[in-house]
Order: sequence, then structure tokens, then C-alpha cells
Amino acid sequence: MTKDESTQQQSTVVASYPTRHDAEMARDYLDDAGISASIRVDDAGGMHPELQGIHGVHLVVLGNVAQQAHEALQEAEMLPRSKEDIDAEAGDPVAEATPWNGIRALLATFALIGALTALFLFLFS
Repeated sequence: MTKDESTQQQSTVVASYPTRHDAEMARDYLDDAGISASIRVDDAGGMHPELQGIHGVHLVVLGNVAQQAHEALQEAEMLPRSKEDIDAEAGDPVAEATPWNGIRALLATFALIGALTALFLFLFS
């Protein structure tokens, strides 16, 4: 077996998903497209699904079709979004924070405490 043939037979992680369900949907899509894919996950055989989010659920294909699989998933918009993309879309709350936001929150807290105190005194006096 030549070096090129051994590279084609090695498995390659095409994408890592936060849940088994997401990875299974992507695998089924690739299977329908004629690309054989499998899932690799370390969640104690499904007994600890919380580990999926920590370790990720990996979608694996043979090396010779990895580029084709990645392009198919990208075209179908089935690649997982990165944390950076999600943060950029939502806006960075730390960057948007100003000192006035903290002062407003503090004043609102004092107003709530005052209203609750007045209600308590009214009800129990």
C-alpha cells in the first residue's frame, strides 16, 4: 500500500457537533449524497449525554472524500457554527456595557427594595 492509498483509508473528522442528534442529521445527509460517514462520540455509550457538549460528537469520513463531505455540508448549511460566529451574531454584551448600565441596574435595585419595604410596612403595621 502506498502512502497516498493509506491516507485515503484513514478516517478524518469533517465536523464536530454539540449533540448526537445534530451529527446524525449531518451523517444522514451525507449518506443520502452517497458519502459514507460515521459518528464518533465519547459519552459512555449514551449513558452520559452531557459529555457530548464537552467532547463534541465527531462526524468521520474517509480521507479521500473529506473535502467533498465538507463542501456538501457547507452547501447544505449543516456545518456547526463556531462560538465566535454565535457571539458575533448576538453582539458582545461586555463590549456594549457602559458604566451607565451598571448605575441604572443599581438604581432599579434600590427602587425595588424601597417598594418592597413600603409594601411590607403597609401590610404589617
